[in-house]
Amino acid sequence: KQQYGRAGETVVLSPGPISETLSMAYWKFNQRKLVDINRVFNGHQFSGRVSLNQTNYSLTIQDLRTTDSGDFNFVSALTQPPTLNVINTTEISKESCEVWMKCSYTSDQDVSYRWTVNDVMINGSTLQYPLKPHEGDTTFTCTASNMVSEVSASKNINCRSPPVGMTFTYTVLIPVGKLILSVSCQCGRALWDLSPDVEPD
Repeated sequence: KQQYGRAGETVVLSPGPISETLSMAYWKFNQRKLVDINRVFNGHQFSGRVSLNQTNYSLTIQDLRTTDSGDFNFVSALTQPPTLNVINTTEISKESCEVWMKCSYTSDQDVSYRWTVNDVMINGSTLQYPLKPHEGDTTFTCTASNMVSEVSASKNINCRSPPVGMTFTYTVLIPVGKLILSVSCQCGRALWDLSPDVEPD
């Protein structure tokens, strides 16, 4: 999204709707952290001019300057990552076994799932996958995503001693959008282009 403003004005950048509880959230400008949920960082060109809304995580920039163009990113971590359930493991023979897994998220609304195993991607919330003892530990990664962001969780399983009926949860960092300041506003995968609009003399 794009948002425009004049030099000297105040602009507010929003990461878009966030319904989940965040354990970590911060804004950065051209890869330099500006503010997080605990404090405002110093030593950058926005010192004394930026603040974070603790409710909707929007970033307010005061006294806009023509030098405030650049890339703004909002980064956050969820307190509720996907849950991986090892539903069942079946020993087919001494040389192989079958693993059944299910991935779920706290809110299934508009959520899609994909698995990554041995560099192979498979879509869907459930997975049936063959393993062999000589392969050792195999990493199963489930990624839950919507139009705005995604989170992942992983578990190592081997055919020699596969876990059954266990639940594993992992917290991972997720980027919830990117904003470009040319000074402008975009929701969804928030791309901001903030270009100060300065009238000619």
